[in-house]
Amino acid sequence: MKPRLSIIVVNWNSGPRLRANVDSLRRENDPTGLEILIVDNASADGSADTFAGDATTRLIRLQSNRGFAAAANTAAREARADWLLFLNPDIIHTPNNVDCLLAGVTSRTEAVGGCGCLVDADGRSQRHFQLRRLPSPAWALAELLVPRRVRTNGLVLRRHFYAHRPWDSPFRVQQPAAACLLLRTDTFREVGEFDEAFSPAWFEDVDLCRRLRDRRLDLWFIPEARFIHEGGYSAAALPPGEFLAIYWGNACRYYTKHHPAFAVLYRRLLPMGLYVRSAVTVSAERRLALREAGRRLTGSIHTTGTDRS
Repeated sequence: MKPRLSIIVVNWNSGPRLRANVDSLRRENDPTGLEILIVDNASADGSADTFAGDATTRLIRLQSNRGFAAAANTAAREARADWLLFLNPDIIHTPNNVDCLLAGVTSRTEAVGGCGCLVDADGRSQRHFQLRRLPSPAWALAELLVPRRVRTNGLVLRRHFYAHRPWDSPFRVQQPAAACLLLRTDTFREVGEFDEAFSPAWFEDVDLCRRLRDRRLDLWFIPEARFIHEGGYSAAALPPGEFLAIYWGNACRYYTKHHPAFAVLYRRLLPMGLYVRSAVTVSAERRLALREAGRRLTGSIHTTGTDRS
């Protein structure tokens, strides 16, 4: 029988998180009709090994760490259901959250996908992480040059995070994080999947949502479907300077792809902006990481917007 939903989890050295994710999925939801695909990016910690003989999951092992986008695409090409749910390994499920999300999206005929509500261990929504409007050139400059506390508290910029809206009822959203992202399988394939150039991670979900938006395809936020999300473990596994260079390099790639005229200016401002941020930050570790990222990007960003860091 064809499954009603294919759940895709990309794993890379997630430790016990992966097992806790799948165990809570089975505990809190009816597993009937759920296809679970785990794609492992050559983890060195054995986190995927417990699924090697598990007949209720499909384990796909990659020979090298190909990044989130390539791994997610690999699993999506093998998925058999009409809907795909991409989940990070550091998710813990709550009662009936998957069915609630699927029902909330499929009940809206105009929706091609959506997301549930990511919350921390205390049940607080992750407002400044999960939901965002698609970044514009104005936002790019604000993210680079304006302190975070100003970006998140200013009236206009609060709209970027949908912080001006009540989160107790569904609404359309432009860019949910791929930590929890539901999409129609045929739509995902038609728009060209995740762009694997955004490697190893960050901005591949922004780019995908931009392409959906360009086609006037709707995504919905379903707050009743709650997913407990740790967040940040992948970034923490990288040296801070390397993470920042990858993040800002992929930001540059995104603006080069979707705002090419602005990207000419952005590529010139980016290393300088990181040096300025390093000059005003209090944390010595953060200051060194920003300077390292600035050095990496100074030598690696070219007129094509690619990043060799």
